[in-house]
Amino acid sequence: MGQYEKVLKITSFRYKKDDSTDEEFHDFCTDHGNKASLIQQRHGALKVAQVWVRTTNDMAAIFTDPDFQALVVGDIPESQDKAHVTCGWEEVFLEDGKIVDVPNIPFNERSAVGKESTIFGLEKIPAGTKV
Repeated sequence: MGQYEKVLKITSFRYKKDDSTDEEFHDFCTDHGNKASLIQQRHGALKVAQVWVRTTNDMAAIFTDPDFQALVVGDIPESQDKAHVTCGWEEVFLEDGKIVDVPNIPFNERSAVGKESTIFGLEKIPAGTKV
């Protein structure tokens, strides 16, 4: 059996600016993904297709990292006005064809978002931060 680990999955929804071509947006997203994954790795991200982290503190560290902020501001072919991010924990019951031994943890412990995190942990991300 695989080993149980509770992680947070961050999903960002990106939208192309009306005046950008599909090619420009695709190239931007690929370049952004390559650069962002280095920053996300530095702050403990586990996987980047969407971003999986262990705590909201890790998430806040990524979003507020000056190098990450440099990737999401300025003249980019993405509409930050439409972009949004969701975050929630993900429990995996089957991975790589193997059953994961998911323990029966009480709800109040299972729904906490990381040992070192506050209940939501987002207070570390200043209002208006680009993600």
